[in-house]
This record gives sequence, C-alpha cells and structure tokens, in this order.
Amino acid sequence: MRDDWLDSVVRELKRPTPVRPDFDRRLGAALARTPRPRGGWLLGVGAMAAGALLTTFLWKGRSRGPAPVEFLIDAPAARAVTLVGDFNDWDRRRTPLERVIGTSRWRARVPLHGGLYRYVFLVDGERWVADSTQLTAPDPDFGTTVSLVTVR
Repeated sequence: MRDDWLDSVVRELKRPTPVRPDFDRRLGAALARTPRPRGGWLLGVGAMAAGALLTTFLWKGRSRGPAPVEFLIDAPAARAVTLVGDFNDWDRRRTPLERVIGTSRWRARVPLHGGLYRYVFLVDGERWVADSTQLTAPDPDFGTTVSLVTVR
C-alpha cells in the first residue's frame, strides 16, 4: 500500500500543470485592487527593499547550505559497502561507507540540500540493497527497489 501511495504522489508531481488563459487578466485585476502605500511609489519601493533586506538578514542564519544526512546499514558479512543515489550520480565509487568499529553496521554522512533523493546501498560491489528504515519505491531505470529520503 505504501508503494501505491508513493507512485500516485510521483505521478501527480510529474503531471504538467496548465496555465489558465485568463491568468494575466486575473493577476492584473488583483494587483489593481491592492491598496497603494501612503506617500507614493517611492515610499512603497523603499518599504519593499527594506522588507527584502530584513528577510535576507533574518533567514541568513537559518539557511546554512547542505545538511549532513547519515546513512546506516547493518551488513555483518559485507567486505565493502557504498552508497549510490541521484545525489552522487549513481557513482559506485564516490560515497563509500565506513564500518562502525566493533559492530556490523556501516555508516556514511553526506551533505545534502533540501529535496527528495533516491538511493540504495551497494554491498560488495554487486548486491543492491534498499534501506529498510526509509520509504521505498520501484525504480524503472534500474529495475530494482530504491529508498527515498527527504531532506528539509
């Protein structure tokens, strides 16, 4: 059921959204109804510029770029594990995982910007393993199941 729901969401996101023919007219009418700031257009432009600067200043501390995302897999018999996904162009060599000392777990931390990403673990260079802790979806490009992670 989870995969059916995800498929319907992906289908809906891929569907093109047509622009209504009367969009420009409706937008112009809405702008015409918007009250003008007192003091004329110069004051209005100044207020908008001040608002933009204030917004930039306030959000600057919150938007620090990519966030580190930790990927973990328990693979006791593995000799090597790599992480492949659309964030690293599905490159088998770019993101190797390190074994957590004294355990059977493997770990990698990857800096990612906000968005939805598809990925799998590649165990010993030949076995594709989906992450059991995340949502999964069938991937038509690779003919396997991939994991999905959302970064906010």
